[in-house]
Amino acid sequence: MRGHRNPVEVVAIDGTRIPLPDTPANLSVFPKTKAGPNGPAGYPMLRLVTLVACGTRTLLDASFGTDATGERPTPVTGSG
Repeated sequence: MRGHRNPVEVVAIDGTRIPLPDTPANLSVFPKTKAGPNGPAGYPMLRLVTLVACGTRTLLDASFGTDATGERPTPVTGSG
């Protein structure tokens, strides 16, 4: 059908880590990540996971959390 649009929206989920200032307030919420035998990483890390519409590149949802949870368990619902 000409002009018919597919009702399914293609989306992508991606995550990143953002280093935060090394302050007592940040450390109480965002612990430093484990870096292996050399000790913890230099800065506390914030985990950001986003849900983006591939066609329009519109940011549909975002979730912030600690780096300890990783990308997969961080909830991104798409409900705004």
